[in-house]
Amino acid sequence: MQPLAVIGIGSFCPVGLDAEHASASLWAGVPRKQQCSIVDRRFEPIVMGYLPQDVLPPLVDPLQALRPGLTALQRRLLRLATPALHEVLGAEVDLEATAGEDEPRFSAAALPPGLDPLPPLLIAGPAPVPERPPIMTGRFIGQAALQSGVPIDASNSRVFPTGHAGFFAALEHARTRIIEPGDAELVVVGGVDSYLDPYRLAVLEREERLLTEGAQDGFTPGEAAAFVSIASRVACRRHGWKPLVWIDGIGLGQEPGHRYSDQPYRGDGLAAAIREALAGDAAPPEPIRLVMAGFNGEAMHTKEWGVAHVRNRKHFAEGFRIEHSAEYTGDLGAALAPMMLAATALALRDGEVQGPALIWGASDQGQRGALRLRAA
Repeated sequence: MQPLAVIGIGSFCPVGLDAEHASASLWAGVPRKQQCSIVDRRFEPIVMGYLPQDVLPPLVDPLQALRPGLTALQRRLLRLATPALHEVLGAEVDLEATAGEDEPRFSAAALPPGLDPLPPLLIAGPAPVPERPPIMTGRFIGQAALQSGVPIDASNSRVFPTGHAGFFAALEHARTRIIEPGDAELVVVGGVDSYLDPYRLAVLEREERLLTEGAQDGFTPGEAAAFVSIASRVACRRHGWKPLVWIDGIGLGQEPGHRYSDQPYRGDGLAAAIREALAGDAAPPEPIRLVMAGFNGEAMHTKEWGVAHVRNRKHFAEGFRIEHSAEYTGDLGAALAPMMLAATALALRDGEVQGPALIWGASDQGQRGALRLRAA
């Protein structure tokens, strides 16, 4: 594949309200997990990586008045996404302007004047919860644009509600369906997710996946939003965009023996995704020196990574570094991979870590994804 340039980044997560602060906290190993207002079956507060209510932007009036109304979780996802969307586009929003009436109320330093068409928005989000309506549907795109004031090309925008690996599918869609056909020169891709929801937490506890005093194989939930803007090499030259990093390979896989399947669990999906990400035409001669792993604390992912590494070991440097950011933030779901990409991009730019880097993620329902990153 032809490399994709990462032009801008934006993060909003428990360890930082923007990408710079989040990256600094992650590389310093600063955790931010605390008790939330929701209790488990023992009436003990659940520990999470979450953002205080007062740092979230308010929901705009048109969405407040929406009928039928948004669920509390959908409202929170929209509020989480807004700061990260503003950051990735270098946005300035006129808060005095009325959303949906006084347009434009938005200007973006990252968008050249007269860019046509506007960038599509591809968002990974939480997968459906059993016995409940979908958390994220296609309507989320328009709602996120209204909430944030960000101008987007709605016709080429879409959601990927498949959890942890949704970001990789969104990136591949951006590359093959939008950038390479020439439908847009710049695409905003990211993810938003939150486990701060009584029903989602109850399901995790029922499945004995929630890390509590009694559980031995569980994870600490979290919430965040993170986005990157990507473009081709040709578009960078045309507009004078300076890449932060380059994405040299994207790989997707499917695990037949996933968590909710009756088939044997062998780790084939992640191994295939990593093989595809590391075997592109633009493969650099340097072996992988940094792995940003989609671990969340559950043993299943540790086994899966072991299989994937053994099958692809020729691509890894001896003594490579491995990091798992969920240790500090909690599991950020669909936002974990783009948040790790943003943090890695800044660390590679500043020479704080050695690349190339591999980032991977694994969804509960079998989707797997990986990408290869190098310094610009």
